[in-house]
Amino acid sequence: MTTKRRGEAKADAQTQQVKNELREFIYLDEVSVTSLLSSRDGAIPHEFTDNNGSAYKGEVNGQAEAGFSPFKARLGSRFESSRSSNAQVVSKATVQALVKRLWDLEKNDMSLRANLPTTSRPSRNDAKRILAHELDPAEKYWIVPATDLDRGQLAEIEVELDTDAIFQLSNILATLKELADENDELRAQFGSAEVLDGLISINNLIEKMMVNLIPLKGRVVDYVGVDTEHGLKIVHRSVHDDLEVGSGYLAQPIYLVGDTQRDLYWKDIRRILFTQSRYRVLCRLNKQGISATWNPLKLGDSLNRIDPSLSQKIAEFGSVAVGAFSGTSSTGSRTDELRTAALTTYGELIAEELAVSFSSDDAIALSVLAAENQHVFRSAGSASIAFKPIREYVERLADRPLSAEVHAHLRQTACHRNGLQIDGTPVNPASNAPSPPQERVAENLIDAEIIAIYW
Repeated sequence: MTTKRRGEAKADAQTQQVKNELREFIYLDEVSVTSLLSSRDGAIPHEFTDNNGSAYKGEVNGQAEAGFSPFKARLGSRFESSRSSNAQVVSKATVQALVKRLWDLEKNDMSLRANLPTTSRPSRNDAKRILAHELDPAEKYWIVPATDLDRGQLAEIEVELDTDAIFQLSNILATLKELADENDELRAQFGSAEVLDGLISINNLIEKMMVNLIPLKGRVVDYVGVDTEHGLKIVHRSVHDDLEVGSGYLAQPIYLVGDTQRDLYWKDIRRILFTQSRYRVLCRLNKQGISATWNPLKLGDSLNRIDPSLSQKIAEFGSVAVGAFSGTSSTGSRTDELRTAALTTYGELIAEELAVSFSSDDAIALSVLAAENQHVFRSAGSASIAFKPIREYVERLADRPLSAEVHAHLRQTACHRNGLQIDGTPVNPASNAPSPPQERVAENLIDAEIIAIYW
């Protein structure tokens, strides 16, 4: 291969790297991918064949003359040869390649998208106009009426991956049983054997009702809910952040909920489902619009024939029990999550302002600081105390400070983004009030079928 051709091949490879985004999968439903792609594309190729051919042809001529004029003798010869070769490269189509193909086909028709180009983001004035009136079709993905989410649509959503409280309870009870079986002293802490046996029976019931599925509930990172005169609208976070704090368009967190099959995870679930790390989820919407409640127990419909509220009571019991294990009520736990998220967001905003890139260790340290200081975030007076360790940590990484005015703005933005007042109370106090035991707290939920999870 000549130098020129090598250079062209290298340039093509670099272009291909720019086009193809890196995706590492932690969960993948191959049946769903194949079914959806077949409905769009028909036959799905299992192999790709590339043919490369080359040919060479050479010719040599020679002649010689001897004698003297007018008599001459001429002797000549000619040699010609040719050579050709063909190479056939067969590449097997992996399921990851099928996901990419499906994503490429559907990316312009998805209801919500992650990693949007900022060049197409609407201006502040356009965003206000759209929120106050009707949606401009040109602002697709940025401001979406909740009623525009249709059942069957695909969406790519970045979330802080977490599990529903009922699964967390089941996992806690299963772990306690394993530890108690291995340690007699721990088993004695439960008092009588009937207490532990009762917990085991509860866990067996929960596991049977979940039918070996893992219910996920992750906070949506890129979008927030905003109440307007025309109903709830789903607004991209960057658009909402661009609005003035006093605009009246307060952010409400949105959660993605859905079930996953345990055997379709590609990595140990203990490494990915309990860290609240950020992942992108390719999913298909199960319902139209935003749901207020969700039942993670799939056998709940059968139980509802006996008692219409029985499955909901069991699901609610998960939140209460997890709150009891952690020493907080379910309502308090929800508010604490928002405060922790606001402190984490504050650190990320400072890093963005100072152009600091977080390593994985830095991100973990920031999360720990946020969790440790959220309990201080209880009033406007204590807010500065809660935010101070976050500010000092990020400024130490950047080795330069920000002005007090900038910090005040970033604190407001962080609270605004996570649905909190500057004093650490939820924007919607009604959602924080105790609800009847048979009802779960109303939330903004996107109910979807999980197809793939990756980062």
